[in-house]
Amino acid sequence: MGAFRFEAWPTEFQKITQYFGANPQNYAQFGLPGHEGIDIRAPTGSRVFAVAAGEVFRVHTDASSHNYGIHIRIQHQDDYKTVYGHLESVNVREGQIVEAGQMIGYADNTGNSFGSHLHLTLKKIGVHYPPWPREIIDPLPFLLPLLGWEEPAGPYIEGWIMTAALTRNGNLAQVNAGGATLRVTQDYSAEVPSGTIVIVTGEHPTFTKVKA
Repeated sequence: MGAFRFEAWPTEFQKITQYFGANPQNYAQFGLPGHEGIDIRAPTGSRVFAVAAGEVFRVHTDASSHNYGIHIRIQHQDDYKTVYGHLESVNVREGQIVEAGQMIGYADNTGNSFGSHLHLTLKKIGVHYPPWPREIIDPLPFLLPLLGWEEPAGPYIEGWIMTAALTRNGNLAQVNAGGATLRVTQDYSAEVPSGTIVIVTGEHPTFTKVKA
């Protein structure tokens, strides 16, 4: 990810409600392969914060003329840009320099939205990951460290853990209290302590495939 990182959670509530790439059937009408950002819990009127320092380069205040409704765009270091969508009102102006964690607006349900929340899009100038439109990238790796979750380093053992023994957050999961059994082969299993972060690589109705 380079030197740039998110330094502040963008809402008052640390709960992701829709992940990057989710629900492709809903976004095909916009020419997108799935949800092009991350939705985060943010009731109407709750505060929205800048994830990192930068310069506000666009403030859109017409609630009905854009899918993001009222929204703010910020330019950050290393050619990253963030978009904060579906706002009720804004607290910044174009050209304003903001700090990480600075309150920039209030959440709502403006634009193409069903229920109040914050839509956060992350872009990087010059980057293209087909089939996504140019510059759009997944914000999740930048958000997870703020939750205290980081992708574990290898070497890994791959196997299956009961889904009920995990709390999942995107492509990562945390082993619940009491630990879990990692079934590697029919004849070999290993115990994984509670609190361990694992990488999700597959799914089944009752088991989740992970790298631990």
